[in-house]
Amino acid sequence: MNYKSRAFVLVLLPILISASVVFLIGWYYNSSEIRATVTTMEKEEDIVVVVTEPKAILEKFGVKIERNPSEATLSELGVSSWPKYSSEPKKMPWSFKRKEKMYILEGKVRVSVDDGLDDGSSCFEIGAGNLIEFPKGMSITWHMIEPLKKHYHLEEEDDY
Repeated sequence: MNYKSRAFVLVLLPILISASVVFLIGWYYNSSEIRATVTTMEKEEDIVVVVTEPKAILEKFGVKIERNPSEATLSELGVSSWPKYSSEPKKMPWSFKRKEKMYILEGKVRVSVDDGLDDGSSCFEIGAGNLIEFPKGMSITWHMIEPLKKHYHLEEEDDY
């Protein structure tokens, strides 16, 4: 192995791997900037990974969840003009008669998908900063853990 290859393997490769891991952690936790200290060959180096436009859309049980959408996305959708809903913590069964989008302003909710299983495997949490899309026909139970404030939009048949 020549000098340049060895330098890459011993110095640059660990930094690149560390930066990738830090980026993935930042994406998972919705952070736009993650700082880390990496030690390579007894030398500490500070690295900063900046995520310019994270658009992590997760899908759970057919529900689309976008964490911390950009202001441009919210503006394009017209979220601020959507009706508002608020509630104190409670448990509430719900069926979506139409596709519904919502943007959670405050609060935290555990959603249980009504799939006939009572083992807790069909649950997920949503909260402040999430843009969510529930499909038409889905039945769930809301477990509002914290007081909830959200904007919501019910899709019309001609919106598709």
